Amino acid sequence: MTVSELQEQYPGVVCWWGLATCEWWALIPDGMQWKIVNASTPDGLIHAVVRTCSGR
Repeated sequence: MTVSELQEQYPGVVCWWGLATCEWWALIPDGMQWKIVNASTPDGLIHAVVRTCSGR
């Protein structure tokens, strides 16, 4: 899975590469709030998003 495919599979999830942090980031909608996760690799971000979304 790619970051682009991740965003398609999980509607509302916003992913980006942080130029200042040199890490991948994602905002995950959670009701009226947002969760934020980060990882050093695209695969790590995918796992973090899937893990976070599975816990809802």
